[in-house]
Amino acid sequence: MGRVGARGARPRQPRSLPGALGDEAGDDAGDISGSLSTALARPEAAPWLVARLAARSDPAPVRRALAEALPFTKGPFAEAVGDLLAAEPSPEVRAELAATLEHAPPGISSGAMRSALLDPDETVRARALYTVASRSDGASYSDMITRALGQPEPGPKAAAIHACGVLRLTVAKPALDALVRGQGDHRAAALLALHRIDPEGARARSDLDALAADPALVHAVARIRGGAP
Repeated sequence: MGRVGARGARPRQPRSLPGALGDEAGDDAGDISGSLSTALARPEAAPWLVARLAARSDPAPVRRALAEALPFTKGPFAEAVGDLLAAEPSPEVRAELAATLEHAPPGISSGAMRSALLDPDETVRARALYTVASRSDGASYSDMITRALGQPEPGPKAAAIHACGVLRLTVAKPALDALVRGQGDHRAAALLALHRIDPEGARARSDLDALAADPALVHAVARIRGGAP
């Protein structure tokens, strides 16, 4: 499903559902997926999906498709995501569960969101960071997002930089500046995140000329000097 937490509107039906059903339904998968997608687009489908995910009787690709379908129901599922995350053995399913929290009510989903941000698997943490960047309460996770900037894996680090910029986390400026001055692969992204947080401060950097001489940063500096966020 890609970076649902960071990108645009959801499609009309869960994209992984036809493929997952294809493994079980053979040539009838297309017809079944269409009718099932219609049936799932109802609030009363949410408890059924939660129960089936909790049973863990389906293979991981099917569970992932079921998790992807949860937000389409517009029903009550957010309270169950924390328990589903804790019991789910598949990282790909946990990542999908994390993505369902994008538009979940902040109060009842904050525990699940924090669990996803602390997941032992880097792909789940990255998905959670992209998701939290799109939440209305995303800034309340600034401590966890800032700490993720120091994670060694490139996926969570890139997602944390993205979240810092989108949420304009002033508290993350020292950590982002350290990345810019470092030797890693995320220097340009960190510099652009700083620009998004504080455009005037980024343009006033005393080392901007030196950064512009770095081939890895030349395009980022050009964007900053051009004023584009």
